[in-house]
Amino acid sequence: MNGPWKWVPVFALVVFLVLACSLAYTKAPWCDEGWWVNPAYDLAFRGHMGMNVVEPTGQFIHADLRGLQERTYTFPPNHFVALAGWFRVFGFSAFRARLYSICWSLITLAALFYILRKLFPDPRVAHLAILFVAMDFVFLWSTADGRPDAMASSLVTCSVALYLRLREGDLRRAILVSQIFAAAGVFAHFNASVLVLALAAITWHLDRDRLKFQHLAHAGAPYLLFASLWSFYILQKPNDFIAQFFPQAGWSQRWNGIFRPDLAIVSEIRRHLAAYSVNDVSTGIANGWAILIPLLYLSVAVWFMRSSHRLGKSERAFLAFARCWCARRLS
Repeated sequence: MNGPWKWVPVFALVVFLVLACSLAYTKAPWCDEGWWVNPAYDLAFRGHMGMNVVEPTGQFIHADLRGLQERTYTFPPNHFVALAGWFRVFGFSAFRARLYSICWSLITLAALFYILRKLFPDPRVAHLAILFVAMDFVFLWSTADGRPDAMASSLVTCSVALYLRLREGDLRRAILVSQIFAAAGVFAHFNASVLVLALAAITWHLDRDRLKFQHLAHAGAPYLLFASLWSFYILQKPNDFIAQFFPQAGWSQRWNGIFRPDLAIVSEIRRHLAAYSVNDVSTGIANGWAILIPLLYLSVAVWFMRSSHRLGKSERAFLAFARCWCARRLS
């Protein structure tokens, strides 16, 4: 693309870096960052992956998280291991932990740009989308944070981009490589599994006529690999794993939506609107006018879905991807 349009992605990345770094430097730290950063710090400088800032019986999930201060089994390990390596190279601070997430989100923006360029014939779609995402309040807020969301989202978004890049050649290779990245994201945070559904949806929309039963083995192998690696760590203290992981995985309202979908829908709507308008520990303080942002998103989404019958095959594949990607952003 010629003219000023070709500079839009560069401008978007610069704007993102300025906003994200400013937010990372000024945002007050909160409890989740301590829980997610502490094991990485412990691994980087003490050689074991304990969460020693938490008293095992003092967690809000009302369980005895036995052994938590020596080994962390509440969450999958990829984020802790990767962040520990980051600390060993660049040193430790709250800002450096957040800068780690910012780097992952830069990769997310690049991967998303590639996905949109592959799926939409009009390149302006990709250029404008990257600019809007780079300035999105919730994307910036979750990026400037020590949690694993940025890493998990980045890896699974890259999995979709890699699938689109490789699918026209060897489909088996495309499935294997993309699922390696997807599995790495899932074992950084299990909520990334929502985005794996986006990868599955795009695969089905674009290549269902080419899929064979043996492709399931190529898709599942990376998950078995990461599960096996984690199992070596789990087998060091399997009783501690049971005491920590299952209370955390089944905590509070996480399963309520399965039995009361009406409450789940209301809660989801409230949660997404609150992220743009309410002072909340996980979203910060937004200007009251920011409530218009999700309403604008909603209007565009409705128009896009109503026009889906006029879209081509690749655009419909993106529609399936977008539904999952948006669901992941605030999960």
